[in-house]
Amino acid sequence: MMQNKSPAVVWWDMNTCPPPEKLDPSQIRQSLESAFPHLLPFTISAHGDLNLIPRSLWEPILSSGIILKHGPAGSMPGDMRRWRDNNPPPATLFLISDSENVCEILPSFKVRGYTITGAVKQNKPEDAAKYASLATISWDHILSVAWYGRTTGRVMDKCSETAWVCNMCIDSSHPFAGESYESLTRHMSSAEHSIQESIWMNPSSGDEEDEELSSEDDLDNEMMQNKKTGVWWDMDTCPPPEGLDPYQVRQSIESMFSDHLPLNVSAIGNLNSIDAGVFPILSAGFFTKHGLGGPRDILKDIQRWAWNTPSPATLVLISDDEQAFLTSGYLHRLKEIGYTIVRVCLECPDVSPEYASLRYTWRDVLSGKLNREVDKVKDKCSETAWFCNVCINSGHIFAGESYQSLTRHFNSAQHSFQELKQVPPKLKASQSKKAIWLS
Repeated sequence: MMQNKSPAVVWWDMNTCPPPEKLDPSQIRQSLESAFPHLLPFTISAHGDLNLIPRSLWEPILSSGIILKHGPAGSMPGDMRRWRDNNPPPATLFLISDSENVCEILPSFKVRGYTITGAVKQNKPEDAAKYASLATISWDHILSVAWYGRTTGRVMDKCSETAWVCNMCIDSSHPFAGESYESLTRHMSSAEHSIQESIWMNPSSGDEEDEELSSEDDLDNEMMQNKKTGVWWDMDTCPPPEGLDPYQVRQSIESMFSDHLPLNVSAIGNLNSIDAGVFPILSAGFFTKHGLGGPRDILKDIQRWAWNTPSPATLVLISDDEQAFLTSGYLHRLKEIGYTIVRVCLECPDVSPEYASLRYTWRDVLSGKLNREVDKVKDKCSETAWFCNVCINSGHIFAGESYQSLTRHFNSAQHSFQELKQVPPKLKASQSKKAIWLS
């Protein structure tokens, strides 16, 4: 069978074209592959408000290799634009949607040279023909391939890393993606997600609504109030100490800031340069984030956290790159609106930055008394263990739960392409070889 050489992606709007009740969801992918064999292999993203999709369908959809993306109405076009910006033509887009708002962005794809195949609308496929480069076909007809048993019998490009993404939580600094049905159900039931969903659905809720919060909502809010300390560890300038287990690093951080437990701890840096290996860092419960932007990546992450964590709250920044943070002025603004900022450097500067309420050396933190009675980290991430800042807007896999999925991601052609686009020239020579932990 001849396969498509250019990128191809299927965008499935589940809210307007839901899975039929009598059809096994695992057959949907096979139906698409049988209807469009000339486009194989392709990636399928299923978008929609998962609260409107029966939970009994989540697992079979995920198991077929379709990526589930939870989000409010109108969030799919944003993902489509990000894919467009990172996948230049020739490339093929296949849209399954009965929403005119989604179809309205297709002309911008067509004029740029993308092939739009089967811009399908469930009820009136003829209306979509004006957007499509090739003939359109109805959603019911595609599914009829499965009804009559004309399927490939196997999936062609099953996702091996990111299985689901929550667009409501992607900017929250909390877990937002994972590899399994179990982690998806945990995430959708979590207090953090409930609060993010409430923010999305009621961005300007009034006092009357606040008074009507249920006891369960009050409990969720209380839990979040106890998680208002974020820690950012810049591994590029404060690398993991030689001979010290990353688990002990986390325990040292927790012991130093025991009054603020539980902590949200993010370890950010160029993972290609971590000679000691990334597996111990992941296993210690650090939310590990790969990026090439240094302080720029950290500041973006802090901005996402601050947007979703109103003051009073505490921010702990472990980094030896002070100039970049001073120049941005962002930490000064956070202090002015009520955030407490704790600064940790390799060596304390002669003059402490004005935005910092407290300052320590990295040695102070690491030499702190370890709590030997603690058998596990306080707030180990149960869903997203890592994500890649380089690939987060690429439309490809960018997050996962395990070391194995991280190594697959780093060895993928898509990741290599994104790094070539973004890597600063001075780093290209040093990254000509794979990092030790990938070998």
